Amino acid sequence: MSSESEAVDKDGVLVDVEVQSVDDSGPTREAKTADIEQFFGEAYDHPGANGKVKKHQKCKICLYVCR
Repeated sequence: MSSESEAVDKDGVLVDVEVQSVDDSGPTREAKTADIEQFFGEAYDHPGANGKVKKHQKCKICLYVCR
């Protein structure tokens, strides 16, 4: 370890370290259902055993009713 103090900038970051700025764009909601629409058909209402109606979709690949 060096006995000399290392040079830091006004934020306390080492001068010889290049800090990349962070873009706070966050995740987008665009195409959130793209995979679902690719593999599953349109949603339809299906009555459950307890009488509640739930949305179901049929899988396009295996023709199995997926939940």
